[in-house]
Amino acid sequence: MVPEHQKAGPIDLVVQKLVHRSRGTFRCLAAYRLGSSGFLFVVDCGRCLKVLNIPMSNVTDKLVAKFEKALPNLTVLDINDSLKITSKGLKLFGENCKSLVHLRRNMPPPEWDCLKPIDDQEATVIADTMLGLHHLELCFGQFSDLGLDAILTNCKALTHLDIQGCWSVKLEYA
Repeated sequence: MVPEHQKAGPIDLVVQKLVHRSRGTFRCLAAYRLGSSGFLFVVDCGRCLKVLNIPMSNVTDKLVAKFEKALPNLTVLDINDSLKITSKGLKLFGENCKSLVHLRRNMPPPEWDCLKPIDDQEATVIADTMLGLHHLELCFGQFSDLGLDAILTNCKALTHLDIQGCWSVKLEYA
């Protein structure tokens, strides 16, 4: 019996067929709402993968941890609206994807009546582990000036930064 979280949905099945057809030599994958089984298959076969766009995926920190060393050639990562990946998963990507130069980590806009508290963890993890980034998108992030300062201080190659909707960033430096 396969656990519910590992059952392959239609997106996962199509991704698995395409990856299998490429014989593991695919360099770019874009799939909305990729599930656990699809991610496991991609990472297991993705030795040549350079671009991974998996917005709105169901990938979790635990899945990222299982295959943390499997994507050494990854240069572009899109995990927009992937709500199950936290700062822990970001840290694993940062520590193990040393070629990463482009990160898209945009989140959905918060409901106006319930703004979330400030949390600089993701920004700090990015600043500490993704030093080679050139392009960074963090729209609607929960970080403050402290997180932004860490990114700007540590990510010296950064040429593009998108922080629209980051309501806790006030740009008030001492």
